[in-house]
Amino acid sequence: MKEITKYQAFKITHLAGVTGAVIKETKTDVDESYDEITGIEVYENSSGGVTNGYYQVGISDGDRDYAAIVHKNSLLTNASVPQPLKSKPITIPIRKGMGLKARTYWPAAGALASDLEYEIVYRLVKRVVEN
Repeated sequence: MKEITKYQAFKITHLAGVTGAVIKETKTDVDESYDEITGIEVYENSSGGVTNGYYQVGISDGDRDYAAIVHKNSLLTNASVPQPLKSKPITIPIRKGMGLKARTYWPAAGALASDLEYEIVYRLVKRVVEN
């Protein structure tokens, strides 16, 4: 059996002026031709001016939280780490129409002074039988 790996990225943006204290969900359409997600990475583009840069990120399909809402630093990747090691290990079987959502939370005191923007990257794996 051979594994084919693909990295699929989604830009998540929450606009300046948006208030926090609630979880914001953004749908990410995962390539359903793959079997599972085996890793997750987060790259911060802009912290949105949130107090102390504090916000949380998670992954859910609406029925199950695959990555609980955790401080962004738990998922942020280190630029000095080689690509195959950057992804935080996770196992999410890909189903038709699963509607995976990136979840973002910041406290009310941390209303956005500027856009909060990050990229979430899924490492997808497809298993194919070799002839």
